[in-house]
Amino acid sequence: MSTHVIPDLEILGLLGSGSFGYVFEAHDKNRNQKVALKRTTKAGDYVSREYEILEILKGCPNCIQVLDIFYTKNEEDDKLAQNLVFEFCSDNLESMMTEIKTQKEIFSMDKVRHYSWQILNGLKHMHERSVVHRDLKPENVLVNDDDEVKICDFGSSKVLDPNGKNTPYIVSRYYRAPELILGVSNYTEKIDIWAVGCIIAELLMLKPIFPGKTEGSQFLEQMAILGTPTEEEYRQMAPNIPPTTKKLLDQIEHFKRKNICDLIPSTYHERDKKIIVDLIEKMLAWDPKERITAGEALEHEFFTNEDQ
Repeated sequence: MSTHVIPDLEILGLLGSGSFGYVFEAHDKNRNQKVALKRTTKAGDYVSREYEILEILKGCPNCIQVLDIFYTKNEEDDKLAQNLVFEFCSDNLESMMTEIKTQKEIFSMDKVRHYSWQILNGLKHMHERSVVHRDLKPENVLVNDDDEVKICDFGSSKVLDPNGKNTPYIVSRYYRAPELILGVSNYTEKIDIWAVGCIIAELLMLKPIFPGKTEGSQFLEQMAILGTPTEEEYRQMAPNIPPTTKKLLDQIEHFKRKNICDLIPSTYHERDKKIIVDLIEKMLAWDPKERITAGEALEHEFFTNEDQ
């Protein structure tokens, strides 16, 4: 990979924008292929942590691959911009779910299995390299023309600090693990497992399983389905909850656990629902240590009973 020669790219259109910068669809004339170009304003003299993470994930299946990096000057403010060139994917799970919902259809269970297996496979390879994504959501799960999943947007990712100096202010709300809501900073890769449990449930329900409108109500949404955590589960999730927070939590009404099967459309076969709900529940355990790993999830009956 060259970091000195600017690739010959023809910008075809804007794919998205945010606080990070812009993502463009482009044609790479040197490679003669369509690519995605992510342009962000440069901070400091170092390559971004995102690029360092992408280098760690080189060759990882089901993770987006970076093809090139180069720098340009922003025309409007003359600041240096980092440009990352990625393999191109035409869709993502969020837009696919919107489309399916508009058509008043559902994903087949085989399709849910196909996407879930690939997300977990990508996650397994990331976690084996000690990378935690920290912002898994349907929008960040790309799907290419071969129906292959590519986890993307490693802008929030990092190799976790074993001493626990990690910000809890990460992950989009609907997919945020309860320990993050409780302000824990020594969390583990199990926050990604929680997020994927939410994504798999959403592929079936075509709406978020925990649609909290605020940070506080997010925890209530989780309790409304999973039941109120026990004292031991609270201790495992957040050993150092401030007494004032714990007092507030104790005042919340006691929630009984719901059967997630009842939330999934009746169109699906009852036996299939039971098997996939068993997997989802193993990913949505209150106690992070009790959550299944990505590798263990890939060995679950939901996948091993069917040909991939």
